[in-house]
Amino acid sequence: MTIELSAENRRWLDDFRGRQGRSPRVLHIGNIANNAFNNARLLNDAGLDCDVICYDYYHVMGCPEWEDADFTGGIEDDFRPNWTRVALGEYVRPRWFAQGPMELCLRYLTARRTGHSDEEWLWTGLLVASRCSAPSWLWRLDPRRLVYSEPVRSKWQLLTGDATSSIGRMVKYVSRKAVGEGKLALLSAILPVLLLARAVARPADAIFRWWRSPSLFSFSSARWSISFPAQLRLLDQWKNEFAGRADQMVADDIEPYLYRNEEWQRFLRNYDYVLGYSTDAIFPLVCGTPYFAFEHGTIREIPYQANSQGRLTALAYRLAQHVFVTNFDCVGSAENLAPGRFSIINHPYDEDHGLKVSGWERIRDNLFSELDSDFLFFHPTRQDWVEGTGFADKSNDVFLRAFAALRGEGFKVGLVCCAWGSNVQQAKILLDELGCSAYVRWVAPMAITPFERMCLATDMVVDQFKLGAFGGVTFKAMAVGTPILTYLDEQRLLRQYPECPPVLNCRTTEEIVVKTRQVIASSDELDRMGKAARTWMKTFHAKEATVNAQVDQFRRHLPISAPGNFYRNGLAEPNF
Repeated sequence: MTIELSAENRRWLDDFRGRQGRSPRVLHIGNIANNAFNNARLLNDAGLDCDVICYDYYHVMGCPEWEDADFTGGIEDDFRPNWTRVALGEYVRPRWFAQGPMELCLRYLTARRTGHSDEEWLWTGLLVASRCSAPSWLWRLDPRRLVYSEPVRSKWQLLTGDATSSIGRMVKYVSRKAVGEGKLALLSAILPVLLLARAVARPADAIFRWWRSPSLFSFSSARWSISFPAQLRLLDQWKNEFAGRADQMVADDIEPYLYRNEEWQRFLRNYDYVLGYSTDAIFPLVCGTPYFAFEHGTIREIPYQANSQGRLTALAYRLAQHVFVTNFDCVGSAENLAPGRFSIINHPYDEDHGLKVSGWERIRDNLFSELDSDFLFFHPTRQDWVEGTGFADKSNDVFLRAFAALRGEGFKVGLVCCAWGSNVQQAKILLDELGCSAYVRWVAPMAITPFERMCLATDMVVDQFKLGAFGGVTFKAMAVGTPILTYLDEQRLLRQYPECPPVLNCRTTEEIVVKTRQVIASSDELDRMGKAARTWMKTFHAKEATVNAQVDQFRRHLPISAPGNFYRNGLAEPNF
């Protein structure tokens, strides 16, 4: 897939390559809901050179497999999926995506960018940390590298990091392979080394963390030089930017981000541009590195909370070179935090992703039979609608009551719901009380390809009925041409798009019943809505627009490596 850049952006990219002998390097920090993964992939396809650092975060919806692999098998733990227990087919993780403990991610991406010989070893460590299948050459590694590769500290984190629990995992993995392949000699050689490393590394690591722990009033001149100026700088910037706020920033707000501040500073030198997603713009803020901030609902409430995260997030968005806003209901907050320095852009997504999905016809036929229906709704949205629990931001009950009413009127409608969110049990109880449980199938949250397949198998996708905004459920279903039932605040939406998405726009149970009656009775109307949805996506939510909106800003700002812009030299020296 090749993404076309605008004429200005193409000239800029060609000129950059001519001067630097390479494409612009872009770092994406954080990966909630795979926004960074999707965005980096699009920018890579447009000719830039992107990496993603997804540190200490393993949620299934923040993994590349969720986005791209048509896998079979169940995910037992959404927050810590084990990808070795599902069938991924031929899918292989892209090496520009680093997921694992923070230190391991930093070391791997630095090795990747500087050509260090430890790149392969560190990549293997990330695969182990994120519970992916390790490459077969793992068994040819010299076990001494576990403890003797210089410096020792860079390998200890692999064994001792909280996120990996890797010592036990590696022992089990090696044991299974060794016994299965008859390599008992290797097993006997590596186990003592692992156990010795564990015995030495854990207390040594604790001492090292204590020694490195930064403090505003540190007696170490090296640590003083790192932490004290950074804290003073941020405290002064806060007073200048938010003097009117009742809560004021203190040194303790900044303290957690100083532990690896020096390492982050060296690491960021490897890139020309940095994008911090959600609250992760705080990292380059603390480092004093120029950066862009990328929100996905982040600035609705977080920057206004009277706590450390709220203050640092507010400052991060205020001092960003530019802010990319993907939720139109956050425009007011962007005007407050980054006046004149923000762009409203689409959520990063390839609208052609689902065009090759097959196998939906059989699913459709099975659902018709199972749910005694001839019209199918798909409601994959998180179940959060009971006040006082969870987020209560979807109003799913508005639709569930409408579904029961339609069934009561004699319409043979069936429903597929995803079992996630705070109020799944309440939803099941409500459907049971309304006498509709037999016409509903509950399924686990779906990866993108199965999601697209279910959209094609059903007649209408149902989203939310409270916020008035739309996110992944709506635009991903529209991309495959499935009609949408949801509530959109059209007045606010028209601030982002010249034309509202062609959805069945409802907010109350009564509206849903009246409008869906008409659609159920007309297959022509349903077909028209599906085609209009696909056309709208290609016109107003195309990947080219998302990419060009960002490259426009890269073009207007100096890269980090430019003279006088934070660093005088280009790439960082290897630091292992």
